Amino acid sequence: MGKLKIEIKKIEKQKARMVTFSKRRQAEEYANITGSQITVLVFSSAGNPYVHGSPSFDAVIDKFLSVNGGA
Repeated sequence: MGKLKIEIKKIEKQKARMVTFSKRRQAEEYANITGSQITVLVFSSAGNPYVHGSPSFDAVIDKFLSVNGGA
């Protein structure tokens, strides 16, 4: 049986939303499963930046810039 789709909706309680936000690991799991390089830059509702990169944020950005001519 295939994976069930779940409805994505905003978590109304601020504290619960921040806890969920801080526990997100889906980008890392995707990179591990597919063997791809991935980077994510997210700003929380409080305006704080969170970055994740596999193998590292800088390595993925450097590769992107080299492939795209520094654009």
